[in-house]
Amino acid sequence: MKWNTYTDLHVFKQKVEDFLLKKEEANNLILGILKRLVSLENVFAASIEKDETVVAAFLQTPPHSLVVVVDEQFSTDEIISYSIKNLKEELPSLPGINSTKTVSHHFAKEWSKLMNLSYRVHMEQCMMACDQVQPIQISEGTLQIAKPEHASLLTDWLLEFVEESDLLPVIRMNAESLIQQSIQGENLYTWSVGDEIVSMVNKTRETKNSIGINQVYTPPSHRNKGYASSAVHQLTEQLLKQYKSCVLYTDLANPTSNSIYKKIGYKPIEECSHILFSQQ
Repeated sequence: MKWNTYTDLHVFKQKVEDFLLKKEEANNLILGILKRLVSLENVFAASIEKDETVVAAFLQTPPHSLVVVVDEQFSTDEIISYSIKNLKEELPSLPGINSTKTVSHHFAKEWSKLMNLSYRVHMEQCMMACDQVQPIQISEGTLQIAKPEHASLLTDWLLEFVEESDLLPVIRMNAESLIQQSIQGENLYTWSVGDEIVSMVNKTRETKNSIGINQVYTPPSHRNKGYASSAVHQLTEQLLKQYKSCVLYTDLANPTSNSIYKKIGYKPIEECSHILFSQQ
């Protein structure tokens, strides 16, 4: 096997893109990150080749976890052991790993033992994809592109969403920036009843044939009325006119949201684990 690290984003993309597109929906996270990057400054990127064929790709944008994609047709044990041997030298202060459940847990066990670290599962998720929406009861209201005058409220909602979802903390300044960028890019949508917005949903990580949906949030005072389900349904239906599929991550610990997405037409395609490391 051959280990490659990259200093040029374009070379990395050229090397790994075809490999990642073989499972485009499942690899939406890393493909979406790659599309947003303009350079590899302060970013770690690597690949493993076997007989001149890419069998694994690695990407980390600090301070986030390392995103790992492994071709599981090959020996996962061999690829993980080989990657850890090289990562020990090149990325010793790894905060965590985000990959399929099998890869994440195997990697975490070996890495923590080698580096004398502890590890914990931050979140078990399921990647789901939809290529055709199913009919559901649509609640009162309409889907609209978020407006600049709603930025402050939607920033509050994003912070509440992060806290409730047990995602890694986001400071308000960063949340404000994320909301402003999403509004300017016309990526953030609201579900509105009359003049009142009652839920939000965001489109993200566009790839060649698919696009992601995230930040689905309804504040407690407006829940149990179907607003989020309706927003996701309508946005998915709209996006499927342009893309072959929509993808989203669900928290496996939340059976309610999983059930709702399945009714809309989303089907499970991959279980993923986000694991964090810490000093013992």
